[in-house]
Amino acid sequence: MSYLDIAIALENKSLTLLVGTGFSMYMTDDSAPSWVNLLVECSHRLEDDSKTYNELFVTDTSSGRIRGKFELTICAQILEREFYRRGKNIREEIASIIAEKVNRSTINTDHLLFIREFFSQNSSINVVTTNYDTLFSDYILPENNRIFAEGVPVGRDNSGLNIYHVHGSIINPASIVLTMDDYFKFQYRDSYFSRKLYTLLQETTVVILGYSLGDFNLNQILNEAKNTKVKGRKKNDIYYLTRNEIDHTIQSYYLDTYGIEVICESDLTRFFYEISENIETAKKVVEAQQNIKTAILNSEVDKEDLRSRQSFDNIINCLVNMGIHLNSPRSLEFLQMVLLHKWELTQERNAWEQYVHFANWLIDLATEVPLRNTSFKDEFLRHVYNSLRKMSRELYLGYSWQAFTAWDSRWSEMLIDNRELIIEFIDHEYFERINCVGDLKIRHDQSKILLTILI
Repeated sequence: MSYLDIAIALENKSLTLLVGTGFSMYMTDDSAPSWVNLLVECSHRLEDDSKTYNELFVTDTSSGRIRGKFELTICAQILEREFYRRGKNIREEIASIIAEKVNRSTINTDHLLFIREFFSQNSSINVVTTNYDTLFSDYILPENNRIFAEGVPVGRDNSGLNIYHVHGSIINPASIVLTMDDYFKFQYRDSYFSRKLYTLLQETTVVILGYSLGDFNLNQILNEAKNTKVKGRKKNDIYYLTRNEIDHTIQSYYLDTYGIEVICESDLTRFFYEISENIETAKKVVEAQQNIKTAILNSEVDKEDLRSRQSFDNIINCLVNMGIHLNSPRSLEFLQMVLLHKWELTQERNAWEQYVHFANWLIDLATEVPLRNTSFKDEFLRHVYNSLRKMSRELYLGYSWQAFTAWDSRWSEMLIDNRELIIEFIDHEYFERINCVGDLKIRHDQSKILLTILI
């Protein structure tokens, strides 16, 4: 679903790409320098280049890679001081280096044509970059863009690709964020760029391209975003693209900590290709969402629009996007009508798929909304009763074993108090042995024991 979710955000004009050095290296067949290589090149441009280089950098004997002896922003701070002592400006030198490394002669023509076509068709994307180069504005979409960088005039035409150079650009070398001091000033200064960056992280779907997970720039941004982010419905609205396979433990850490879903083993060519392939499906989803929005505003819904499993998730997302709290009376009244229509669909001939949907929708709701103290509680429990009495763990005619699987496998996803509410209800209702409701009680007890151990 990752590529489809991103394509839907693109279709909704709410997609932001957070672009790092890896993107420039992809576009130039590695001619564009990494951050450490950029600083190494700066050290070589001092008269005593070998002395400064040896003081700041070392080559890893196992990998052959150069790394800083200090954190790279500190290396940059030291280099800035050395340039200043010699009457030179390190940011102007960096602008010169990047102009030599990233230009028409170094750009991969095939990559450029492919990427340019994509952005020509999808210029509503926000591009936020910590790169200093001008790949996007000079080569990818030169005729239709607006550049946002410190000290650079912004075009008044409110159209085209918005390119935010949050750490400066070689267009204005003085704007380049390079040293430890620069990063502290950027992080704690209430500037347009810092506000815009975190607004986009809050309000749009973000895809991270061209960074390593250990990148200083990336983690500095993500830490600040985590501290300021308002908790939303989706656990993940940030995606990280990598060509490598990432260990599941690391993936879980980034999902739990930052809300990032890792897309493994995908390079930039495949990424843009997959998004393009999902555009037509995304258009249909967005159209369906518009129908749902109309239904919510009119407090009515067509039962035929509720046949797919995805319908309920679309409704929940639409309510959230409209700023309607899921536990508000208006929301619960609408969801009550939706669930009633869905139950009616289960009464049709050969509607076993609808029973599975119905079970999952009840679980989805119990995952999102505390129900005990709402006017919808009794109606919800009646729906739970109808779902449980039509399920079975074994394959029996007239009973849905897939509905049982949904309740059994997703039990721990629901809010703890909603689980307690359902168990209390089960204890006071009659169910047949074939329903295997006792298995859910066992699952509930196991969850409580595990929670006690974790605490």
